[in-house]
Parts: sequence; structure tokens; C-alpha cells
Amino acid sequence: MDFPYAVPLQLLTGLVAVTLAGIIVHALAKGRPRRARRAGWVAGAWGAAYLATVLAFSIASTERVLDLHQPKRFCGFYLDCHAMVEVVDVRTAPVLGAGPDSVGAEGRFYIVTVRRSSDAGRVPIGIAHPIATVADGVGRHFRPSAAGQEALVRLEGDQPPLGRAILAGQAYTTKLVFDLPADLRDPKLHIAEGDWLAKLSELLLIGDEDSLLHKRTVFRIAPPPNVTG
Repeated sequence: MDFPYAVPLQLLTGLVAVTLAGIIVHALAKGRPRRARRAGWVAGAWGAAYLATVLAFSIASTERVLDLHQPKRFCGFYLDCHAMVEVVDVRTAPVLGAGPDSVGAEGRFYIVTVRRSSDAGRVPIGIAHPIATVADGVGRHFRPSAAGQEALVRLEGDQPPLGRAILAGQAYTTKLVFDLPADLRDPKLHIAEGDWLAKLSELLLIGDEDSLLHKRTVFRIAPPPNVTG
């Protein structure tokens, strides 16, 4: 997140909005339209200033590209920002498995190892309905390969879900398999929350990736030459 005070400022804005709304309703009920108008002006000015701040941070943002072992934080519906993901390993292979259970890639399999961690308090924190997508420089987007993922499970066993809730200090790894074109250049992995409530809560969170017009945070997954299969 670009702005360290984003969460308390958003909560303060919500409190101000509720307070001013109460003042307006009370003033109208008591037949005091001037007081209601003044409260409305304050609410409008505060809201405009807050929205301008959100847009200023978003317009000034640039795409952030993370390398191996660089974590990305997720705020979620509760605006806690303690859930983290990072890419810890990338390897490629033309085929997964051996013998009759083997699966060949249409292009090349990318096996991306993702580490999930949390530095929350006592409450388990997860990522709401995470969506993983790989994009290249010409606008193509790719979701995980179902066939590749099934082949990996046969080889290495079940992979834990990416969004699983964990306590502070806990961590685990899971692997995602993508079948990417052989001519793919500079692939980047984007992991985002798919839950509409979480996205809605972050829409006006200053400096958050899911705020209005903000650029994305992605992971570079081009593997070093010595880990290609």
C-alpha cells in the first residue's frame, strides 16, 4: 500500500459521514434547514477532498513488479492488510508426470510456488476467493491449467488452497500450474481477491491496488535458465 495511514483515514471518513448524516437527519426533524445545509456542505467538502486524495494516489501510481521472495499484502474486507503472498520458486517443464499419467503442455508448463503468510494478531486471516492470472506484454491473459494442476497433484499430492486462513506467524506454500505459450515473453503473475465485498471495501482505500484507477502489483515469473525443464 502506498499510503500508511489509508486504513485509519478511511475509517475516520466513514465515522465523519455517519455523524454528519445523523446531524442532517436530526436538523431536518427539528425544522433547522440551515444547520442541515451546513452539515451537508461539510460532508460534501470532506468527501470531495477524500476522493481527490484517492485519485491523486492512483493516478500517480505505477505498476509494481515483485521478484522472488518479495511479498504482496492484501487488505480484505476488514482492512487489516496482514495477509501476504510471495512467489518463492518458478520452474518450467514440457511435460508433467511419467508414463500413461503424464500430461504434455500445449506450450510449456510454469510451476509457480507461492508462499502464504500472515502477521495478523489472534484472528485467522485468509484471502477472499483469490484469482491468479498470468499476463504478457501484448495483453494476453492465462488462468491456471486444470490438466497441469491435476498432473501435479498426482505427482506431489494435493496443494493447499491459496486463500486458506492462517494465524500470525503461520505460513505454507502451494503450487500453481500454468500452460503458457512457448513464445511468451516476460510473464507476470497477478494474484487478486475475487470477493466483491473485499473489492468494494478497497475501492476508496487510498493507495490500495483495488482503489479507483490504481495500477497493479504483479510478480515476475520468468524462471532463471538453470531451473527450466
